[in-house]
Amino acid sequence: MTLNKNLIRSSPILLNATKSVITPLLSLLFSYIIIKSKGHELWGQFVEHLLFFYIAGIICNWGNKMYLLRLFSSNPSLIIQNWQHYFTVRLPIVVGFILTLILLYNPSLYIYLIVWLISVFIKNSVLPIVFYQRDFLKMIIVELLGFALLFFLILQANSLTLQKTVVYYSLSMLLIAMGYILLYPKFFFLKTLKVDFNLLKLGLPFTLLAITGFLQSKVDLYVLNFYRDKATLGNYQIISGLFVFSQSIAGIIALPYIKNIFRMSAIAIIKIKNLLKWFGLIGSIITTIAIYFVLKIYEIELSLKGYVFGFFISFLCYLYTIDLYVLLKQNKEFTIVKISTLCLIINLLLSILFLSLGMNLEGVLLANAICQFIAVLSYKYYSLNKIDS
Repeated sequence: MTLNKNLIRSSPILLNATKSVITPLLSLLFSYIIIKSKGHELWGQFVEHLLFFYIAGIICNWGNKMYLLRLFSSNPSLIIQNWQHYFTVRLPIVVGFILTLILLYNPSLYIYLIVWLISVFIKNSVLPIVFYQRDFLKMIIVELLGFALLFFLILQANSLTLQKTVVYYSLSMLLIAMGYILLYPKFFFLKTLKVDFNLLKLGLPFTLLAITGFLQSKVDLYVLNFYRDKATLGNYQIISGLFVFSQSIAGIIALPYIKNIFRMSAIAIIKIKNLLKWFGLIGSIITTIAIYFVLKIYEIELSLKGYVFGFFISFLCYLYTIDLYVLLKQNKEFTIVKISTLCLIINLLLSILFLSLGMNLEGVLLANAICQFIAVLSYKYYSLNKIDS
């Protein structure tokens, strides 16, 4: 009986962890199919489009998930109304990015790129609902259906091109967006289109948190886009994605402890940190070895130094994950923003410097690893001097 209760209680955590693993793995499979079909150059060209949608998605979100989850918890009777208000206030941002798409990209792709953008906006907009209602199984099913369509379209294509890849990916995103609309129809029957721009001010801290956190680990990709060819960009997106994915395991492991972190004694928190540190050390060694074999499958060459730098990118985040969650629980988002901003600036400058010196992929990996080391020192400083105050 106790075992059944524990399984029921832990099932949302397990499903969320499953989703966190499935999506990156399916994305890896997608990149593999593209590379094996038409080579590294086509994948790099597609990654250039992804870089735009990464930033567009984060800004269009405007701190959507964290802001609304807190609002849902404080006003559970107004969930639909609050979600709709925050949905409509972000629509002008989406329109702004649609206009940007028209300026930047090929006219033949306008419709599909707009479909892609709007679909991603809808997909990200429902995340607070999914997490609040713990609908992780539904989320997994919808995402799997979207990727199933994507793989079907790609595998049946006679000759894959960048245009076809963009079209197929846009259609898969559209299917995912439609799936979420069908799951949560009440939320999409908008009762008013009235826009309260003051909501954007309330969501700003979470927006800055998302942007700086993303760029802290991804700014090297944007730098590489300017300094190297598309094939190199595509290769590094896979390498970086693998090591960042191994970082996310730290968050998955820490998740069961987050809700109770303030009920724990200082000694208990220290024990969890030590446990996470040793798990991270062993886990990062294992994942780095696994990444070596994955890159062999992709026919991507990386030097021993590159794997060493990648190991530290993976491992160092385990040393500050708990401190980061403590700051979030204490509503100290701007402290995290300051740390992330410092790290992304260092990553940016070092990536430019190392690439200018001809260090190639090892250079941007080294920049990212140094950035992670700075993050460890920064969170350690706040952990010792600020968190308890």
